[in-house]
Amino acid sequence: MTEPARPYRWRVCLGVRSSGPTVDDITARLGTGTGTSVAGRRWPHVWEADSGLPPDAELEDHLVALARRFHDRVPAVAELARQADCQVALEAVVHLDPRGEDDPVPAMWTPPEVTAFAAACGIGVDIAAYLECGPDRGPEDV
Repeated sequence: MTEPARPYRWRVCLGVRSSGPTVDDITARLGTGTGTSVAGRRWPHVWEADSGLPPDAELEDHLVALARRFHDRVPAVAELARQADCQVALEAVVHLDPRGEDDPVPAMWTPPEVTAFAAACGIGVDIAAYLECGPDRGPEDV
């Protein structure tokens, strides 16, 4: 019997928001990643490198995967983070889809390895949570 899906999904990445370096510039410095450029926004260039793990993996697993993936690029990440026209962070978004009062809430813990990586790069860890109520339910039903 398969374990039921968790009532939450993570999206975790190393993100660069830039009004200076373009997505191509960032990719050249950091390697693999995807991005978009849209003129007229506060951050017209958005580059992200996903953790590569499934959405139901734990937060610390996503974060460790990114820290290990970019450990050899700390100087390049730090250089971008020092630029006034860039915002660089480990970004984590959890979408909560509660089904009942006994549903687990995900732990939000940052392992020391990740904290050390972020500190070496001069970046933060941005964690946001969104409650998904679905079409038949409102926040009062949760």
